[in-house]
Amino acid sequence: MYTRYRIALAALALLALSIAPPAAAAQAAETAPLTLADFAGSWGRHGFGLTVSADGSIAAGWRTYKIDAGDGPSTPQGKATFGPSRVEGRTLYGTVLTTTDADTLARGPFTLTEHDYGIGELLDARALGAAAIGAPEEFRTIQTLCGPRIADAPRWFMRTMPCGA
Repeated sequence: MYTRYRIALAALALLALSIAPPAAAAQAAETAPLTLADFAGSWGRHGFGLTVSADGSIAAGWRTYKIDAGDGPSTPQGKATFGPSRVEGRTLYGTVLTTTDADTLARGPFTLTEHDYGIGELLDARALGAAAIGAPEEFRTIQTLCGPRIADAPRWFMRTMPCGA
């Protein structure tokens, strides 16, 4: 009985060792510092899209769903342009230079942080200001976006965190 137990433990240890290197490599890739080129591509969610071009220019577009006075609902397109300034770790910093809809995206500083499997968080000036004064998260407007590396996410992750919905 004792011998079977030792053999089972040894087999379990070998199995753990065979699994550990790929998991460690995946974790290292998800925490490695990024460059501006790593952010290049399309980032989006339903009704909101952001494109980081290889030359560093950034533009966003979204549906606003505002109601026109007397004309009923409409879905005009909101637009913004960004100026990136630097990348630190996994976060792109810069400034929202122009916006046609400050209720959705305010002018001023922004951050775009890539998390596991290409999920990103875009914070504008209002969200960054709220965070700076310690306001609770429900007072921060955080855009959760699916980035260009979302295609590399495992299937189980896509079932729990689908993009585009």
